[in-house]
Amino acid sequence: MGEDTSQAGGEPARDRPADWCFDRLDDTVPDVEANAVSIDGVERKPEGELASKEEASYQCGPADGDHCGTCTYYIDDRDGDAVGACTEVAGEVRSADWCALWAPREELQDE
Repeated sequence: MGEDTSQAGGEPARDRPADWCFDRLDDTVPDVEANAVSIDGVERKPEGELASKEEASYQCGPADGDHCGTCTYYIDDRDGDAVGACTEVAGEVRSADWCALWAPREELQDE
């Protein structure tokens, strides 16, 4: 589908739509991530209770410096494909992206 091969830290996405990376993200996540907890120990919601990317206002890239990799709900990559998951949002999630459900990591708040 898309030919863009820039990395998360690559050029600004000003000429791309907010959903430019969606075609690179699978709608399902590997069991190893689907059954994992977030970086703050939050359990993943059952599949039928997860928000869609559209419902969560998921966008490709950070917002005001915030990104999934610094979110309490983010599940780190566990299968080596450099893509993680979320306890709140369906499908694969990139650490460099952001959604409206973003919440700061508990670890970072406590310091």
